[in-house]
Amino acid sequence: MSSSYRLNRRRPPIAIVYLLVGAVLILYPEMSSKLFCWGVGALALFYAAAGFWRFSRARREGILLRGECTVAILLAVLGAVCLLFPQTILSFLPFTLGCLLLLVGLMKLPSAWYAVRERLPMAWFTVLLALVPLLLGGVLFFNPFAAVKSVVLFFGISLAAAGICDLIDLYFTRRG
Repeated sequence: MSSSYRLNRRRPPIAIVYLLVGAVLILYPEMSSKLFCWGVGALALFYAAAGFWRFSRARREGILLRGECTVAILLAVLGAVCLLFPQTILSFLPFTLGCLLLLVGLMKLPSAWYAVRERLPMAWFTVLLALVPLLLGGVLFFNPFAAVKSVVLFFGISLAAAGICDLIDLYFTRRG
Protein backbone atom coordinates (compact mmCIF):
# COMPACT_ATOMS: atom_id res chain seq x y z
CA MET A 1 0.00 0.00 0.00
CA SER A 2 1.35 3.42 -0.94
CA SER A 3 2.42 5.81 1.82
CA SER A 4 0.14 8.54 0.44
CA TYR A 5 -2.87 6.29 0.90
CA ARG A 6 -1.75 5.41 4.44
CA LEU A 7 -1.38 9.11 5.27
CA ASN A 8 -5.06 9.68 4.52
CA ARG A 9 -6.03 6.70 6.66
CA ARG A 10 -4.66 8.20 9.90
CA ARG A 11 -7.55 10.44 10.78
CA PRO A 12 -9.28 9.12 13.92
CA PRO A 13 -8.93 12.47 15.76
CA ILE A 14 -10.71 14.31 12.93
CA ALA A 15 -13.47 11.69 12.79
CA ILE A 16 -14.01 11.94 16.56
CA VAL A 17 -14.10 15.75 16.40
CA TYR A 18 -16.67 15.54 13.58
CA LEU A 19 -18.78 13.15 15.61
CA LEU A 20 -18.63 15.23 18.80
CA VAL A 21 -19.29 18.58 17.12
CA GLY A 22 -22.08 17.02 15.06
CA ALA A 23 -23.71 15.59 18.20
CA VAL A 24 -23.59 18.96 19.97
CA LEU A 25 -25.14 20.68 16.95
CA ILE A 26 -27.88 18.06 16.73
CA LEU A 27 -28.69 18.31 20.46
CA TYR A 28 -28.50 22.13 20.67
CA PRO A 29 -29.46 23.59 17.26
CA GLU A 30 -30.53 26.91 18.80
CA MET A 31 -27.17 27.64 20.41
CA SER A 32 -25.59 31.02 20.01
CA SER A 33 -24.91 31.77 16.37
CA LYS A 34 -21.65 33.51 17.22
CA LEU A 35 -20.46 30.49 19.20
CA PHE A 36 -21.44 28.29 16.27
CA CYS A 37 -19.45 30.48 13.88
CA TRP A 38 -16.42 30.32 16.16
CA GLY A 39 -16.79 26.54 16.26
CA VAL A 40 -16.89 26.34 12.47
CA GLY A 41 -13.80 28.57 12.35
CA ALA A 42 -11.94 26.41 14.85
CA LEU A 43 -12.96 23.25 12.99
CA ALA A 44 -11.80 24.73 9.66
CA LEU A 45 -8.46 25.71 11.24
CA PHE A 46 -8.12 22.23 12.77
CA TYR A 47 -8.81 20.62 9.40
CA ALA A 48 -6.37 23.07 7.74
CA ALA A 49 -3.67 22.16 10.28
CA ALA A 50 -4.28 18.47 9.60
CA GLY A 51 -4.02 19.14 5.86
CA PHE A 52 -0.76 21.05 6.28
CA TRP A 53 0.57 18.23 8.46
CA ARG A 54 -0.36 15.58 5.86
CA PHE A 55 1.16 17.73 3.12
CA SER A 56 4.46 18.19 4.98
CA ARG A 57 4.63 14.53 5.96
CA ALA A 58 3.97 13.39 2.40
CA ARG A 59 6.52 15.88 1.09
CA ARG A 60 9.18 14.41 3.42
CA GLU A 61 8.38 11.01 1.90
CA GLY A 62 8.79 12.43 -1.61
CA ILE A 63 5.09 12.65 -2.43
CA LEU A 64 3.63 15.92 -3.66
CA LEU A 65 0.04 16.58 -2.61
CA ARG A 66 -0.60 20.02 -4.09
CA GLY A 67 -4.36 19.70 -3.75
CA GLU A 68 -4.02 18.94 -0.05
CA CYS A 69 -2.02 22.12 0.51
CA THR A 70 -4.40 24.26 -1.57
CA VAL A 71 -7.48 23.03 0.28
CA ALA A 72 -5.68 23.50 3.62
CA ILE A 73 -4.90 27.12 2.72
CA LEU A 74 -8.55 27.73 1.77
CA LEU A 75 -9.72 26.14 5.02
CA ALA A 76 -7.26 28.28 7.01
CA VAL A 77 -8.61 31.45 5.38
CA LEU A 78 -12.22 30.34 5.99
CA GLY A 79 -11.39 29.53 9.63
CA ALA A 80 -9.73 32.89 10.21
CA VAL A 81 -12.68 34.76 8.68
CA CYS A 82 -15.15 32.78 10.82
CA LEU A 83 -13.21 33.61 13.98
CA LEU A 84 -12.57 37.27 13.20
CA PHE A 85 -15.83 38.27 11.46
CA PRO A 86 -18.62 36.00 12.75
CA GLN A 87 -21.43 38.47 11.96
CA THR A 88 -20.37 38.61 8.32
CA ILE A 89 -20.31 34.83 8.13
CA LEU A 90 -23.73 34.55 9.75
CA SER A 91 -25.26 36.72 7.05
CA PHE A 92 -24.52 34.02 4.51
CA LEU A 93 -24.18 30.94 6.74
CA PRO A 94 -25.75 28.35 4.40
CA PHE A 95 -23.42 29.40 1.58
CA THR A 96 -20.41 29.24 3.93
CA LEU A 97 -21.32 25.80 5.25
CA GLY A 98 -21.86 24.59 1.71
CA CYS A 99 -18.38 25.83 0.78
CA LEU A 100 -16.88 24.10 3.83
CA LEU A 101 -18.53 20.77 2.99
CA LEU A 102 -17.47 21.09 -0.65
CA LEU A 103 -13.87 21.67 0.48
CA VAL A 104 -14.00 18.64 2.77
CA GLY A 105 -15.29 16.53 -0.12
CA LEU A 106 -12.61 17.88 -2.44
CA MET A 107 -9.96 17.06 0.15
CA LYS A 108 -11.14 13.43 0.17
CA LEU A 109 -11.25 13.05 -3.64
CA PRO A 110 -7.53 12.13 -4.05
CA SER A 111 -7.96 9.21 -1.63
CA ALA A 112 -11.09 8.09 -3.46
CA TRP A 113 -9.36 8.32 -6.84
CA TYR A 114 -6.37 6.37 -5.53
CA ALA A 115 -8.58 3.65 -4.02
CA VAL A 116 -10.50 3.21 -7.29
CA ARG A 117 -7.37 3.34 -9.46
CA GLU A 118 -5.59 0.74 -7.30
CA ARG A 119 -8.79 -1.34 -6.95
CA LEU A 120 -8.44 -1.45 -3.19
CA PRO A 121 -10.96 -3.30 -1.06
CA MET A 122 -13.67 -0.97 0.18
CA ALA A 123 -12.88 1.55 -2.60
CA TRP A 124 -16.61 2.21 -2.92
CA PHE A 125 -16.70 3.34 0.70
CA THR A 126 -13.80 5.74 0.18
CA VAL A 127 -15.64 7.16 -2.83
CA LEU A 128 -18.76 7.51 -0.66
CA LEU A 129 -16.71 9.43 1.93
CA ALA A 130 -15.82 11.95 -0.76
CA LEU A 131 -19.23 12.14 -2.42
CA VAL A 132 -21.42 12.62 0.69
CA PRO A 133 -19.84 15.95 1.75
CA LEU A 134 -19.75 17.05 -1.90
CA LEU A 135 -23.46 16.34 -2.35
CA LEU A 136 -24.49 17.86 0.98
CA GLY A 137 -22.28 20.88 0.34
CA GLY A 138 -23.78 21.28 -3.11
CA VAL A 139 -27.30 21.30 -1.65
CA LEU A 140 -26.34 24.01 0.84
CA PHE A 141 -24.41 25.99 -1.76
CA PHE A 142 -27.06 26.00 -4.48
CA ASN A 143 -30.26 25.80 -2.40
CA PRO A 144 -29.61 27.38 1.02
CA PHE A 145 -32.14 26.93 3.79
CA ALA A 146 -33.95 29.99 5.08
CA ALA A 147 -33.49 29.32 8.79
CA VAL A 148 -30.07 29.24 10.46
CA LYS A 149 -31.41 26.66 12.94
CA SER A 150 -32.11 24.25 10.08
CA VAL A 151 -28.65 24.81 8.68
CA VAL A 152 -27.01 24.19 12.05
CA LEU A 153 -29.02 20.99 12.51
CA PHE A 154 -28.27 19.86 8.96
CA PHE A 155 -24.57 20.61 9.41
CA GLY A 156 -24.54 18.71 12.71
CA ILE A 157 -26.08 15.66 11.04
CA SER A 158 -23.59 15.96 8.17
CA LEU A 159 -20.61 16.16 10.53
CA ALA A 160 -21.86 13.25 12.62
CA ALA A 161 -22.42 11.17 9.48
CA ALA A 162 -18.94 12.06 8.17
CA GLY A 163 -17.39 11.12 11.52
CA ILE A 164 -19.24 7.80 11.66
CA CYS A 165 -18.27 7.01 8.05
CA ASP A 166 -14.63 7.83 8.75
CA LEU A 167 -14.59 5.61 11.85
CA ILE A 168 -16.21 2.73 9.93
CA ASP A 169 -13.68 3.19 7.14
CA LEU A 170 -10.80 3.17 9.64
CA TYR A 171 -12.17 0.01 11.27
CA PHE A 172 -12.37 -1.87 7.97
CA THR A 173 -9.03 -0.52 6.76
CA ARG A 174 -7.19 -1.63 9.88
CA ARG A 175 -9.06 -4.92 9.99
CA GLY A 176 -8.39 -5.79 6.35
